[in-house]
Amino acid sequence: MYKIVSQSMNKDKVEYIFMYFSNLMTSLESKAWRHHTCSVQLEDRNNPDDEAKTERENIYFKKGWMSKDPEVLTLLENGVEAFKINVAKRICKEHKETVKYNYCKNCSELARTPKARQCRFCGYTWFDESL
Repeated sequence: MYKIVSQSMNKDKVEYIFMYFSNLMTSLESKAWRHHTCSVQLEDRNNPDDEAKTERENIYFKKGWMSKDPEVLTLLENGVEAFKINVAKRICKEHKETVKYNYCKNCSELARTPKARQCRFCGYTWFDESL
C-alpha cells in the first residue's frame, strides 16, 4: 500500500529515499554525494600508502568525482547524516507525487523496497495484490 510522504524523517525513510529515489537529487547534491563516497574510499583503503592515496585523490579530482567547489563542500559540512536527511526532506517536499512509500497493510511498517510484497517486520505478504 502506497502512502503520500510526510516531512517526518526516520533513518529507514532516509535510506529508502537514497536507495530508490536518488535520481531526484540536484546536480550539486549528486556531486556532494560522489565527493563523499570517493572520500570514504580513500580513507577505507587497507595499508594506506600516502603517495598512492595522493595519486588516487588527484585522479578523482581530475575526473570530477571529488570537488573543491565551496557549494558542494558546504552541503557536507554538517556531516553525511545531516546531508542525507536534508536531501531526503527536499526530495519529499519537491517530488510528493513521485516519492511513495510502500507500507505493510498489516503492521504499517515501511517495506524494504517500493515493490516489496512481504513485510520484513511481521512477515505479512500481499503477493496477490497489485501495487
